[in-house]
Amino acid sequence: QHVTSVSSCFHRLARCFILCGVMEAGSWIPKDARKSLAVLAVLLVLVLQLSGGLRVAPGGPDTEGYLALRGLRVPEALAGVGTVGYPILLNLTTMASPTLEVLPYLQVGLHIFGVFCFLAGLGAMGIGGLTATLICGSLLFSNLALGSSRLILTDAPASSLAIMAIGPTLVVVGGRRGVWPWVGLAGATFLAYQIRPAYIFLVPFV
Repeated sequence: QHVTSVSSCFHRLARCFILCGVMEAGSWIPKDARKSLAVLAVLLVLVLQLSGGLRVAPGGPDTEGYLALRGLRVPEALAGVGTVGYPILLNLTTMASPTLEVLPYLQVGLHIFGVFCFLAGLGAMGIGGLTATLICGSLLFSNLALGSSRLILTDAPASSLAIMAIGPTLVVVGGRRGVWPWVGLAGATFLAYQIRPAYIFLVPFV
């Protein structure tokens, strides 16, 4: 019972911590570009919905390997040779949808969130208005969302997390002080290379 209460307290603190970080990041998003990008995000979801881009699909031979790891517990996954990010993501998705039908929605949502983090970084650098909208709009409608988000592969979520990591990097470069940009930068970078090991290059890059 003591362990359960400690775990519950930890989860509450984690939620508050994340909420505070998201609220502070939201203050950096330029208001004149926020609404435009939100409209473009809704348009993206509609385009994907109408074109079948939100129907889950295998991505090739690698998909079978990821699905085989889906049932492993964390200690078993840690004992393997690969990183554990994507198997854990698939396990969490399976809890909501055993057939992984919600996976494309999750990956598109992560992409949109990553682009908004990038927009926050631009705002911290003093870039807003039409320029920020055009930059983030082209990033939003990239092949990452239009072609890869429906696949059971690491490409889409890892790339979205990499985009997310660039946002707080720009905030730091823009001279904003505080712990939240560093927390976001470290968290997004860690998750990116846990999902796709090739993204370990982000560590020396940022």
